[in-house]
Formats: sequence, C-alpha cells, structure tokens
Amino acid sequence: MKKALALISIITSLIYLLYLCLSYKGLIRYSELYIKSPKKYINNYKKIQKFDKSKRVVISLAPSIKDLQNIEPVIKSLLNQTVQADLISITFLYGDKYKIPFSIKDSVAVYRTNIDYGDLNAIIPTALREGEANTQIIALGCDKIYGENFIEELLETSKQNPDNIIYCNNKENKCCIKQGILFPINIFSEEFFNCPENINSDEWTNKFFINKPKTKITYNLNYIKI
Repeated sequence: MKKALALISIITSLIYLLYLCLSYKGLIRYSELYIKSPKKYINNYKKIQKFDKSKRVVISLAPSIKDLQNIEPVIKSLLNQTVQADLISITFLYGDKYKIPFSIKDSVAVYRTNIDYGDLNAIIPTALREGEANTQIIALGCDKIYGENFIEELLETSKQNPDNIIYCNNKENKCCIKQGILFPINIFSEEFFNCPENINSDEWTNKFFINKPKTKITYNLNYIKI
C-alpha cells in the first residue's frame, strides 16, 4: 500500500512539474487560445491597463485571405496581454473579399487601402492614418501566437530608447515585419510611403531606415500558429 501511494505521489509530482514547465513556456496558454471563447479575452482586455497613458499604441496587421481562415487565436493572443493597446487594426486591399470572423469582429478595427504595399500594408496605411506625434505603431505578422508580455516588452524597450525603432528578431540583426516592429510615428517621411512596386517589404524597411537608431529584442515566447 505504501509503495502504491509513493508511486502515485511521484507520478502526481511529475505531472505537476510538467504542467509548470509547459505553463512557464506559454504552451498551456497557447492551447487555451485555440479552445476558449473570444468573449472571455475581449471582456478581460477592457480591464487591462495601458503601459503609458501619454502614448497612443496601435497594433497593426495586414492578413491575407488565407491568414483570415485561422486568425482568431492570433487576435486572442493580442487581447491576452499584460498591457492594453488603444487599437488593434487590420488592413485589407480594396476589391478583395475579406470576411472577418464574427467572433472577433468587435475587437478589431478594419481599414482598406487602395494601394497594395505587400507586407508594408501593416505599416504604411496605418502611419498615414495615425498622425499624432505621440503614436507608436506596432506592425506584426499574422502567422504567430504572441506571448503574453510581448507588447509590454516592445513598449518597455521603447521607453528606454524613445527615438528608436524596436524590432524583434531572434536570428538576424535586421527588421522583419512578421517578427514584430515598433515605430515611433515621427520616424516616417513621405519618401518611405513612396516605395517602389513589388519591393521586398523587409528589404525596403531595412534599407530606408539604415541610418535610423534601432534596438533589437530577443523574445522566445512567440510561437507559430497551427
């Protein structure tokens, strides 16, 4: 009997330890984002504090029609953050027939653009629309589940480096829109908006801002969506 109880105790401890490890890595949360109702995340998001009330923060995505098929957990991961943004925006190209999933349509603002900037659709239309000097634009890809404190990490790094572009890249020292980039609104100019057609979005961004101050963060709790 004692051996059986000891074995049960060991197994229970191992299971609990495994749970703690998965939770620490954000994998329990990852699975919950696919399972739990968006309503829970939407309601909780309203209660989250802003990082800095003097700043306007806009999270900007530019999903393809294919991205929309499974964008709900991505949006839920942006609602399930430690800090609140003023706006989560989605930009589409005029003429394309996009349909926002009903479950998240009240949590995102939808905009259209006449010009197809490719991945820069997550940056240029938003920058043209948001003219306030205290605005920060966070451009993201639609292929990731974002870690719970990812937005706060970007904003905290920006606070320490207020004039810098803040970018996330775990492998290379260059900006990648799909990895996440924070831009102070005053860093843009008309020349950036007049980008060549069919340009590689990341190449254009890195080339144009080559002489602008940048700060890289390495963040390991963003996971590719399934």
